[in-house]
Order: sequence, then C-alpha cells, then structure tokens
Amino acid sequence: MFSSAQATVAPSTATPPSTPPAAPDTTVMPPPSMVPAPGAVTGSGTPAARDFLTRLRAIAQTHSVLVLPYADADVVALTKAGMTGYVASAVSDGRAIAARVLGADAKLMMDVAWPAGGVVDTAALAQYQSQGYTSALLTSSAVQATSANQPTALTLTTAAGPINAAVSDVSLSGDVREVISGDVEGQAGRLNRLAANLVLRASTSQGIAAVFAPSRDYLPSGAGFSTLCALLNALSANGLVTGISLPEVAAQATSSAELTYPDTGAALELQPATLNNVKSVIAGFAGISDSLAVQISEADRAEFGPPAPAGLFDPFIAGLSRQFSAGLRGKPTISAQLLSATGQLVREVRDGAYIVKPAGSFTLTSETSPLFISLHNNLPFPVRLAVNINALDAARAGLSPQNIGIQTVAAGRSLTLTIPSEITRSGVFKVGVQLTGADSAKWGSPVVLVLRSTAIGSFTLILIVSAASVLFIGLVMRLRRRWRDRHSRAAQRARDAAITPAPNHPAPDTAAAPEVAGTEAATTEGAS
Repeated sequence: MFSSAQATVAPSTATPPSTPPAAPDTTVMPPPSMVPAPGAVTGSGTPAARDFLTRLRAIAQTHSVLVLPYADADVVALTKAGMTGYVASAVSDGRAIAARVLGADAKLMMDVAWPAGGVVDTAALAQYQSQGYTSALLTSSAVQATSANQPTALTLTTAAGPINAAVSDVSLSGDVREVISGDVEGQAGRLNRLAANLVLRASTSQGIAAVFAPSRDYLPSGAGFSTLCALLNALSANGLVTGISLPEVAAQATSSAELTYPDTGAALELQPATLNNVKSVIAGFAGISDSLAVQISEADRAEFGPPAPAGLFDPFIAGLSRQFSAGLRGKPTISAQLLSATGQLVREVRDGAYIVKPAGSFTLTSETSPLFISLHNNLPFPVRLAVNINALDAARAGLSPQNIGIQTVAAGRSLTLTIPSEITRSGVFKVGVQLTGADSAKWGSPVVLVLRSTAIGSFTLILIVSAASVLFIGLVMRLRRRWRDRHSRAAQRARDAAITPAPNHPAPDTAAAPEVAGTEAATTEGAS
C-alpha cells in the first residue's frame, strides 16, 4: 500500500527483513476448537515451525497484517447461498487464530474487508458490515465512481449503511508485481521504471494515496520483496513517500460510488451445489458427534465403554470448512475428491450401528404383544440412537408402538429393545424400521419386520360383533317374512275352502232358476 503527502505509501519505513513476510491470507490454521487427532505424534519439524512463528510474530509487530476470514472464505458465494452462518464462523475463527498465533502485540487489521479478487456485490458487502468490518479494499473494476477520475477512496452504501473503501491502483500494480517477482533478468529496468512512476506521482498527486493490492495467489520472492522495500525506504528517506494504513486511506473518501460486480467475478464463485455438499457433510460429522456425545459415569464404563473424546471430528469439520475458500474457485476437482472421501467416512461411521435383521417373522398373539428389536454397535464408542417405525406401515397393520426415546448402545455390544405396542388387526403385515441419530439422520440400513398377528383387538371385535348383529337381524327379518308369507297363504286357502262346494253336491244354478220356474208356470197354465 502506498500514499503520502507527495505520492505513495510504503508498508513500513523500518529496515526490511532478510526474508519476506508470510501472506496472512494464505496461512491455514486449525480453528481454536480443534484438538489433536487421536494417536497424533510430534513431528520432526517442530524446531523449524517454532523458528518460523517467531520470525512471523516479529514481522507482525512492525507490519500491519490484514486478517481475512478463516481459509479466505468466499463470502460472496456463501451469502448468495444463504449460508451467512458460515461467514460469521469464518470471520470469528480467522480473528481468533490471528490473535492466538501472532500474539497480543501484532498490528492486526480485523475491520478491513478484502473480498476475493477485490470485487464484491452489495449483499456480501453488507454481510461484511454485519460482522464488524468498517472499511474495505476493492479494485477499480468493483466500483463505478461518480467523478471523471477514479478516486483512491470512495463511500459505498449498502443495506447495512455507508462504508468507505480504499481502491487499488491498477496501473501501479503491474510495476510492483514485476519487481517482487524476483526475476533477475531485467530487474534493474523494472526497478527504475517503478521508481520513476512513484517520483512522478509524488510530484503530481498532491498527497493522494496509491494502493497496491496483490492477487491472492501471488508468490513474491525474498529477493524481489527486499528490493521493493529498499526502494520504498530510499524514497521515504528523501521525503517522497510515507506510510499510511488502509483504514486511513479509506477515511480519505470524499465522493460516493456504486458497486459494480463484474461478470468475471460471478463466473469464478464457488458453485451452490459444491457449497451445499460441503454443508451436508459438515452437518453429518456434527450429527455423529452429537450421537456419540454420551455421558457415562466411571461406574458404567465397564458396561458401555469409554465415551468418544470431545472434538473427535473437529479436524474433519475444519478441513471441510476450508472448502468454502475462495482459493478453490475454478478448482472443482479438489473439492469433489475431498467431499467424496469425507462423505464416505460419514456413511461408514453411520453403518457401524444398525438393526439386526431377524431370521423370520414375529407372531403377535394378543392385542398388547410387544415388539422385540435387536441393535448392534460395531463402533469403539457408545452411541445414542432412536428406533423409528414407519408410520404408514404401522397404520396399515393397526399397530400402535410406544416411543421409547433415544437408547444408548454400548461399544461393540448388542442391545435388544422391548417396544410396548397395541395391534388391532389380525393377518400378516410388513413394517419398516430405521435407526436414527441425535440429528434424525439415518444409521444403518432399514429393516422390514414381518408381523403375523392372531390377536383379536377391540377394533376387530367390534367388526365381528357388528357383522354378527347384521347377520342376526337379517335372519330374523327373513324368518318373519317367511312366517307372514306362510300365514297369508293358509288364510287364503281357508277362504277358498269356505266358498267352494263339495264335489257330490253341486250348487244350484241360480242363473237358470228363473227359466225353470217360467217353464213350470207355463206348463201349469196350459194344463188348466
């Protein structure tokens, strides 16, 4: 970073070290909660590591160190994916690691946001602000100034309010990058060109700061960086440049601008599918840790085994958190390989505890016959699991099992559970059963239980009684109808018998009587 009353800002006017300072944004350290993995041993590089940290702390006491979120998280991509909780964790872990590793005397800049590539959208910048960042370092392609000339410092506005940003000088960056490359051939010419550029700025800039922001993956050589520091110290000794911090540069903002997020930045972001896969595997390890978090007294350890050590999977979670790093932009293969390996580990751990598949079927002879389910734990630690019976299968079978809650299965042991239940139907039914962990994730493979119920439950009994009642009522009505039909036919026969003469005594023909009588009268009259 460069600025002064005349031209530019050197990182420091102190004598440059013999070796270049390490770039803090590329340093990967374990989060504060990480514990050594079981069985870890001290390596042979301890003296070299201790010497490196000593020199790094000495440099951090004289040179400002811009602290990035842990693993240089891709804040833009995480914000777009709605994973702002991971942004907060990365910011918190990054600050804690810097303070712990570099010491209390280090000159740490924890409130300056430097997004990947120096570009950021409005939502991500607001997310930075919500995490306590009060200024930002951006490239000129990230802002659209309202004035004709591109200022070094601008005021931007987001949903979280205004924030000042220092803007890196693109034209100066090329010259600086060439000098710190350390390429011996042509170094004198590059150094002279940079010196002339700085002197020219010193005479014309009227105290306007100039900022050089290297790319994330730049690798300066020790010789090149020392050459740059020597040049800046010489210019400073002649009153041409002086040092100024990034927050001071940002505070010089006198005009406003709008953020312009370039398409090239959007194209490089970590993909949502990758972020979601990382999130899923992290949640898997966290869920396993919860299921292994068994509180066991000393008296019960002989029965259940020792509990899993705290932070057992923290190294895996820390490693997965690095997959949110902007350094993996455009490198999907690396993330895919790690996610494949860690995802397989999650599945193998969960398959270590399972329901033992029964050899045959269960016969339930009464309405309150319990279910017997056997669990086995192949893991070296006790685990807390719950048995879940498929609700739809249970409803079809008329089965009402009780919830017995989470059960602890001892390390390397089996456990047979007795689940009180009621069944209201008879027949053969298939019921699915699945183990779940403390986070409701599935453990082991699902098992199908075959239930043969000979019980007559209250519901079945009601059906039987109802059916018998219907049959009885139908039988009574049929007998009554037959009796009435028989009685009607008998009465009809009686009426028919009352009006029909016997065969030997034919009834007089009443229709012919008048004619006979007339004949007899006529005969009598003729005789007289």
